[in-house]
Amino acid sequence: MIDEWIGQTDLFLSVFSPGYLGRIAGIKSRDVLLSLMPKLGVIDVVPTLASEIQEVLSDYDLNDPLQELHQLKRELQEWEVHLKEWEIRRDNFQLKIALQSTLEQVEAEDEQLKSIQHQIQKLELDEPPLQPDCIAAWEEELAELGREYREEVAAWQRLNAAAQGDGGNQREFFERQKLLEAKKERCQLLLDHGYVLRDQIAKEHKAFEEDLADYHARIHQELQLLRQEEQLLEARKSIRYNSERWSKELVRIQKEIDDSTIERDRLLRDISCIQAFMLQYAQLQVEAANRRLNLAEICLTVRSGSDGEVILHHRLLFNNREYYLLSNPEKFRCAFELSNLAKIMLGISIPIFMDDGDWEAVEVDMQYFVTSHVSQANLDYHVYAA
Repeated sequence: MIDEWIGQTDLFLSVFSPGYLGRIAGIKSRDVLLSLMPKLGVIDVVPTLASEIQEVLSDYDLNDPLQELHQLKRELQEWEVHLKEWEIRRDNFQLKIALQSTLEQVEAEDEQLKSIQHQIQKLELDEPPLQPDCIAAWEEELAELGREYREEVAAWQRLNAAAQGDGGNQREFFERQKLLEAKKERCQLLLDHGYVLRDQIAKEHKAFEEDLADYHARIHQELQLLRQEEQLLEARKSIRYNSERWSKELVRIQKEIDDSTIERDRLLRDISCIQAFMLQYAQLQVEAANRRLNLAEICLTVRSGSDGEVILHHRLLFNNREYYLLSNPEKFRCAFELSNLAKIMLGISIPIFMDDGDWEAVEVDMQYFVTSHVSQANLDYHVYAA
């Protein structure tokens, strides 16, 4: 209800209390100035633009240009994503085609591929190293030693049993003891020889197993490297076989990129035209408002945001000075001009409050009244006519 009587609150306070406008945030200050702008029709703005811009704008509803602008920017974002995807596909196909070789390179790579495949086949058929012959000979010798050792032990046991049962002839007893001792020494000799031979066999077996493991590791590594080279050459060969198809696909991709670029550029053009309309609308508004001001002036500046967005900034000047630099009397005089502008543009009358120490310093060409109050006295007021 209050807004219906006195208008927008910030506008009312900006006029009623000079200096208030300099204390509110930039957005609120801008909104106050925008509220004083005249409402223009599309027909008032479009004819002032270049003919090529007018032609583009004929396809849009300029009663809500901001909505049209947002829709165009959404479409532009979609087309830019679409265009980027096709450009990546084009780059991939160009890379594949660039990998094609000359005829000499093709022949050399084919020969290299055959050579690698032959080496792979040869390695796959390669026989691992055989066990040294000495191991088999030593194992046979060890087996023979074992057989002989067991025979000697059996002979010693028979001889020892016979000696235990012989209780008569002393000479025969000593002969058997000598023979038993000889058999014992022979068994120990065979046993020692067997231990030595067994250690030699184990040592040779270990060396053979290590050689066999080294062989398999080397073959595996060589096969792995050769197969990697084979895969690379096969891939290059596949690329050459597909080059014609890829070239045709590249033509189709490039056409899609060209068409998408045209559509993106059209959207950029239309966005630029709508922004030009909105800027012209704002400039005409400011010009119309300034024609009804005297020393006060609404200044419009334009800057571009980080995303290319056009940003309009409205500032209030008085006698070519920024509002925040004005003295109190200058702010009062500026408030009188804003009050008059609000009366013309909005049809509302906004009073201006001044301290009795300030009003005499202000010269205005309109009716105003001044009141003063003294404690325990009647309110005193004077009406002044321009």
